[in-house]
Amino acid sequence: EQLFFNFGNPLAAKGYHQQGAADQMALLRFVPTVSFSAATSPTGVAFSLAGPPAFWGHSQGATHGSIAMPYDDWAGALLSGQGASLRDLLVSKHSPVDIAAVVPLVIGDPAGNGTLFGTHNHPVLSWMQTYFDGADPVAYGRLAVLEPPAGGSAHHLFQPFGTDDSYTPDWP
Repeated sequence: EQLFFNFGNPLAAKGYHQQGAADQMALLRFVPTVSFSAATSPTGVAFSLAGPPAFWGHSQGATHGSIAMPYDDWAGALLSGQGASLRDLLVSKHSPVDIAAVVPLVIGDPAGNGTLFGTHNHPVLSWMQTYFDGADPVAYGRLAVLEPPAGGSAHHLFQPFGTDDSYTPDWP
C-alpha cells in the first residue's frame, strides 16, 4: 500500500504507474525473441514465444497494462481486479484500508455525515485527478479499444468485474 499509494511523494505515485507501463512495453518487445532449442530448453522440448503476445494483468499489473495497451501491438488483453479514477477511489475505497474515511479529514472538508463534502465533485479531488490523469487507467480505455492513437489499432479486451467490491472504487 505504501509504495502503491505514495501520497507523500506525488511524483513517484504518478511515475510508478507510468514506469510499470513502460516495463510492460519493454516486455512485449522482449518476449517474441525468446526461443529455446531442445538442447537448451529446461524441458528438453524446443519452443519459441515468437507469436504475438497477449496481456494478462491483475490489480497493479492490470493498471500498468491498461496504460501500455493503446501504444503497442498486443494480440489482446485480460485485465482483472483493476480500478481506475483516483477521485472515485478516494471517496469510496474501504478495503484493505478505509481511505474514504480519512480523506474528508485530510482535506479538511467533511460533510455532516463524515463523508467528503461534494464527494466525487470536490474541487481538491478534481485537481488531484487532473494531476494523476496521465497515470490513471480511466484515461486510456477509449484509446485501447475505440479510438487508438495514430498508427495504432484497437485491441480485444476482456475485463471481468464484480459488484460491491470494496477494493475498487464505486462508480458514481
